[in-house]
Amino acid sequence: MPGNARGLIGMHDSKISHSTQVVE
Repeated sequence: MPGNARGLIGMHDSKISHSTQVVE
C-alpha cells in the first residue's frame, strides 16, 4: 500500500501548494 499512500500524499501536497499559491 505504500504506493497508494505516496500517491495520496503527492495529491495532497499538490492541493496544499495550489491553495498556498491561491492564498498568496
